[in-house]
Parts: sequence; structure tokens; C-alpha cells
Amino acid sequence: MGVHTHLAESRVQTVESHRRWGKSIVARLADHGLLGPGFVGAHSIWLTDDDLRLLADAGAAVAHNPGSNLRLGCGIAPVREMLDRGVAVGLGTDGSVCADNQNLFEALRIASVISTVRFPHETARWLDADTVWGLATAGTARVLGQADDLGAIAPRRKADVVLLRADSLFLRPLADPVKALVYAETGAAVDTVVVDGRVVVERGRVTTVDEARIHARAQEAADRQRGQSAQAWALAERLAPYVAAACRSAVTAPLPIDRFAAGRPGA
Repeated sequence: MGVHTHLAESRVQTVESHRRWGKSIVARLADHGLLGPGFVGAHSIWLTDDDLRLLADAGAAVAHNPGSNLRLGCGIAPVREMLDRGVAVGLGTDGSVCADNQNLFEALRIASVISTVRFPHETARWLDADTVWGLATAGTARVLGQADDLGAIAPRRKADVVLLRADSLFLRPLADPVKALVYAETGAAVDTVVVDGRVVVERGRVTTVDEARIHARAQEAADRQRGQSAQAWALAERLAPYVAAACRSAVTAPLPIDRFAAGRPGA
């Protein structure tokens, strides 16, 4: 059975792990025998070189969610170091509550451009278009444990294909298809989606559900929740200063790594 879990998403989590157990979260998981080829750690931002070594040696994988990580101010995951170590890395979006959408094209672009901040004068270490395209295709298939079925258009692979309109504003003029898909495409040009040989999107419309009905029901649920959650929001606002103070205290604790672009908090 596979194991999927959030892993060292925030600095606070990593600090608390050392306070409670005297070791990193990855080391703690290793103690319990949870690391292995079926292990997937989402986010995996605040990892040390030793953590990456443990993951790589175990054949574990990481789901990289750059948009969510930036949206929540968690930091920038050391994806280049993961790849250099041989850790399997796939690309994800996280949920709408954390990243606003599930637009994988947006995740492609963010994954690439945010890597330049970590290595501003080492362009060879940037996650260029080809690299992040590999994360979203073959890398993600490997993370899912389906490297033989997904991630490429090839004989005996599942017919999972996304077709885009080649005459869209995002793909014209076209010089390098991969760069255009990573840096310019927004998903607006998606025309047809085939999953295991079955057409599920045609001419931009989902064929398997009634989209209009789902949109209406979702809006009704949102309106209902907004009306019912006033007390919860009021409580959250009262608690926020205390939670923030606890987090600020935790993030000032020393760690040998820094995943914030602005440097260590309080420095």
C-alpha cells in the first residue's frame, strides 16, 4: 500500500519535529519504516541534504506544488537538489483552498520561474522549460507509480492525451512548442482531452457531466456556507494573533537550511 502525506511543508513543522523528536520529519518517518518506493511526500520544502539522501535511497517520491507553496508563504522547495539526488519529482497544484485553482499550465510556469530566485547567477541549475515539462509528464507518472502507462505518447501506453488549438493566441507565433506550453499557455487553448482512449472533453466542453448544473450547485453550496460560517470566521479572527505569535516564535528557531527568498525570519 502506498503512503501519501504532507511533508515538511512549513518551517514551523520542521522546527516542531526537532523539538519533539530531536530529528527531522523524514528521519522520523524512516524510523517507522514508512519510506519506500510507495511513499509520496507533498510539498517537501524544508528538507536538508540528509533528508534528500534518505528519500533518494528509499526510492521515495515528491509532489511539488509551487503555486500553493507561494500562495501560503511556505517557501521554495529544493527541487533542483532533489533531481540531482535522483528523487522522483512530479508536479501538482494542491487544492483550490490552498492554490486557488488546479491549472497545471500555471504550475508549469511557476515551477520554472521560481527556481531562478534560488540560483540567480547559476542558470544551469534553473528548472528550464524542458525540465518542468518532464516533471509534469514522466516525473508525475513515476510519482504515481505508473511510469509504464503514463507520461508519454508511445506504444502500449494509456491513451491519455490533451489536445490544444494550435492557432490560439498563446501558441502563435510558435518557435519552441515546449517553451510556449510552459511559459505562455494558460489552459484556455485546451480543446480535447482523452483519458485511456475515452473522450472526456470535446471542443472545450466536458462530455461526462452537466457542467452548468455542477456550477449552480457549487454556487448554492458556497452561498450556504458563507451564511453558516460567520461565527467560525469571527472565532478565527480572534485566534489569529495568538496562532501568528506561536508561528513567529517557531520560525525564529535556528535551522541549517533556508527556503525563503527573503532570508531567515528575524535576521
